[in-house]
Amino acid sequence: MEPVDLNTIQKGAEGIYEAIAVIAKRSRQVNDEIKAVLTRELGEVAIPDSDTGEEKEYNYDKMRISKSFDKIHPVAVAIKEKLGNDLEFRYRDEE
Repeated sequence: MEPVDLNTIQKGAEGIYEAIAVIAKRSRQVNDEIKAVLTRELGEVAIPDSDTGEEKEYNYDKMRISKSFDKIHPVAVAIKEKLGNDLEFRYRDEE
C-alpha cells in the first residue's frame, strides 16, 4: 500500500474525518463481499474422505482459493474507489 495525500482523499467530502468514515464503511462492505464469495467458492470444493485418522491431509484446492483472496485488501480497494471518484455516498435522511 502506498501513502496517499490527505488533501486528495478529502476531495468531495466535507472534511478528512468524513472521507475516512466513508472509506471505512466501503471497506467493510468490500470485506463482506469477499467473505460471501470465499464462502461460496469454498463450499463448492469437495472434502476428501480421510477415515485413517493418521496424518491430517491438506485440501490444496481450498488452500489455493484462500490464498487468492488473501491478496485483496478491502481498505486499498475503498481508497482506490474514493480517489477514482467511483465512490458515491449520502446520508440516510437525505433523499
